[in-house]
Amino acid sequence: MPWDTAFSECTLAGGHFVVLGSPEENEFVRSVIAERGTGSNWVGLKFGDEGWAWIDERETYLNWGPGEGITGAGLCARMKDDTGKLHDRACTSTYAYICEEEIA
Repeated sequence: MPWDTAFSECTLAGGHFVVLGSPEENEFVRSVIAERGTGSNWVGLKFGDEGWAWIDERETYLNWGPGEGITGAGLCARMKDDTGKLHDRACTSTYAYICEEEIA
């Protein structure tokens, strides 16, 4: 599904898109996606007025694949399950998605 629709689905389920803060978290999320067998998944990174930003606006970790991370309106990031690298794609593209939930 498109990024905005997937974002809404995560919110309705009581969570939010995955936000990556470290190489270790990146590898954990990659392994979960690979185990699920869903291929590439949307994550909580989108290009906006001030460039690429995570939905929580705190994290700065980026693990772009070669030639990825270009700038432009309407771009969102997906993670590839085989490499754990981020790739920019049109937010209207259709991919699976991965959510996380805060634990109190």
